[in-house]
Amino acid sequence: MWVSSFASNTVTRITSSASLAAPSGEVTLKGTGNGPVNPGPSGTGVTNGGVAGTGHFTLAGAFNDKGTYIGYRSVRSQIAKVRDVLTGKKGTITIVITIQLGRESPAPWRITSGTKSYVGLHGRGRLIVDNYESNPYSFVMKGTVSR
Repeated sequence: MWVSSFASNTVTRITSSASLAAPSGEVTLKGTGNGPVNPGPSGTGVTNGGVAGTGHFTLAGAFNDKGTYIGYRSVRSQIAKVRDVLTGKKGTITIVITIQLGRESPAPWRITSGTKSYVGLHGRGRLIVDNYESNPYSFVMKGTVSR
């Protein structure tokens, strides 16, 4: 943005530091869980919003980071929502994955919040690999992010 001053007869450019460091573009999130996803009390998985799994992640693409995550799972009717809280060196990102139970289509995800370097980050994509029954389990998500 440019600002003019009639009194000093000058024009000054003002640039936000956030706009200079704003990642945008494609991103790939890969994770490995510590064992299989928690089956929960009924054997159908955690359904009450509790911890379904923990593990490690790496982000690559528009920005790079790695760290640990905790996955929380809730189920209503035939929709499971998994809230993954990723804690890396640059901050925390919360991603919500919406899974239509009984369907094979890739589940959509979206970024719902971020801290530190990730404040104001938006993103969405698809869960393309979900080996939740493996030990350790793994997943891959691809999508786009922007500010």
